[in-house]
Amino acid sequence: MLELLFWGALMLGLCIFIHELGHYVFGRLVGVEAEIFSIGYGRGLWKKKIGVTTWQITAFPLGGYVKFYGDDIYEHNADVPGGFFSVGPLRRMVPVLGGPLFNLFLGALIFLAFHLLSGPIAPVVHVDDQYITAARDAGLRSGDRVLAINGQKVRSFEDISQQVHLSSGESLLFQVERPGKDGQKQALQTTIRPVVDDSGIAYVGVRPAGPMEIQVNFPLGEVIWYRFQSLFGSVEPQTGLKALKYLQDGDVLLAINGQAVESVEQIQLILGQHHGQTVQVRLRRESLPWISWRWSHVTTIDIPSTAEYRIDLHHLVDLYYNTPVSDISLRSYVPEHQRGLEQLQINSERPASFESLYTRFAEPAVVDLQIAGNEYRGQIQAVRIGLLGFSPSVRIVNQYLPAHESLLASLAYAWSDLFSSVAVYPRFFASIFAGRMSFLDNAAGPVKIIGIAGIVARSDWRMYLRIFASISVALFVMNLLPFPVLDGGHLMFFAWEAVAGRPLPAAWLDRIYRVAMSVLLMLFVFIMYKDVLWSLGL
Repeated sequence: MLELLFWGALMLGLCIFIHELGHYVFGRLVGVEAEIFSIGYGRGLWKKKIGVTTWQITAFPLGGYVKFYGDDIYEHNADVPGGFFSVGPLRRMVPVLGGPLFNLFLGALIFLAFHLLSGPIAPVVHVDDQYITAARDAGLRSGDRVLAINGQKVRSFEDISQQVHLSSGESLLFQVERPGKDGQKQALQTTIRPVVDDSGIAYVGVRPAGPMEIQVNFPLGEVIWYRFQSLFGSVEPQTGLKALKYLQDGDVLLAINGQAVESVEQIQLILGQHHGQTVQVRLRRESLPWISWRWSHVTTIDIPSTAEYRIDLHHLVDLYYNTPVSDISLRSYVPEHQRGLEQLQINSERPASFESLYTRFAEPAVVDLQIAGNEYRGQIQAVRIGLLGFSPSVRIVNQYLPAHESLLASLAYAWSDLFSSVAVYPRFFASIFAGRMSFLDNAAGPVKIIGIAGIVARSDWRMYLRIFASISVALFVMNLLPFPVLDGGHLMFFAWEAVAGRPLPAAWLDRIYRVAMSVLLMLFVFIMYKDVLWSLGL
């Protein structure tokens, strides 16, 4: 836990510190002196005056700030030697630009470090055959290497994610290369229409190729509520908490009754072979979970499983339109699927339960179906599965391309990544203004950024570097938005002053900044509220 917090705080803290350092350095370039340079916020625990600047470290050394002499935007006092307003508006813009530019420089350096140490994630996809996805329906298969999307060359899996996530659900033409059994490669192309979630992010149902580790996760919010209810008497834990007294957060499942596990689906099928029985689970457990994940040991625990069922409906044809429709999978432990069973008729008979369907259709059979009044024909099969009682968290061991052969190649790839990271924002904001994406649903505050950074640092240091660079670039872009209080807002006012020959009246500035601060504060509180819900697993 402490190491997770360390790596998350390091990322965010260093991005903010570098931002403030940029203000300081660029201020010095135009003769503007800093009164205070603070590492962290609050009262300084350590202070030292070097030249005209007091350097300090506070009790909360996360991020920091720089205060220039005479930087009161309402007074515009030009008489302070080396003061912020002792220089003209155009020169004043230089230290303001310094912060965002230093974030851009930091992002460039981290991208370069990444490409000096490694190639990018291979653009090879994994498509889960057990789930109904747009990629599977379009014919994409695990092991396919994506060459281009809509004619745009793909160099890494990040290119695939970026193209898909910002597609707004519009159809995408995938050009892929599929390995054959004889070693020959087959060139294919297919059109995939992504599915868009409530926040406006689109998905096709692919992940990077590579083995998976299944990690135990108990949603913090559900655990707190269960512990609270337990204070007032015996309470039956929810489905996702049934293994709480056997497993711990962070446990990695290795095998069940001697069978190695590599996916959530495989775990459920293995448990289905021992329907409702106690099974022997071999796992890797952290020895000092509150300090670091780096120390662990392997242990074996007997855990009771829960008997469940899965109903698969394949090769469905809508009899009214005589057209094929997507496969359907119903699971007995999902309340919505339990209710959905009431809308289902099979060969004109309404099923009594999932268990009764298993007694009839343990082997595949072709049947006539009625689903919510619509008639279909297709294949049905009922499968026994099981649950242990936790929320699985999947860690993918990414496959990376080989490191680049020369410094020049690394520089070229780093520049390409930097350009792509910046260029994605015009599309992002265009989708927001067009109403296709939600800014609030896709925004992340300090709590979520630190949490994600810590989680990624635990599993993949190369991905940690990429997220580090992306966060720094995001600070570059966000701080240049023309909104009062942000650096972009200051630039906007100084540009007005340079053109008009005078600043905006102090009364106007006061009103503008009060409204802007109110909006920014409300936005910050809402994002922090969402971050806390995310951290609780709600």
